[in-house]
Amino acid sequence: MTSREFNKWVVEKFHPKKCPFCGNDNPYLRVIGGQDGFRDQYCVICDYDAGGCGAEGGLRHDPDEALEAWNQRRRVMRA
Repeated sequence: MTSREFNKWVVEKFHPKKCPFCGNDNPYLRVIGGQDGFRDQYCVICDYDAGGCGAEGGLRHDPDEALEAWNQRRRVMRA
């Protein structure tokens, strides 16, 4: 499975929400391969190449946790 096919599967299965900053509805799951005995890490990113802002949802060791973190994000307004 290519990374493009994997991300399509992720979007269809988990339905990541739109970006809370720019409203782009093309987020993708990035996999950072672990090296030297470290585990893989995952984060959801607003796709800059598809018109997004490049915001990230934070690194997690589980893809489900990365998607959950992205879907719970809120825009913080400061006075």
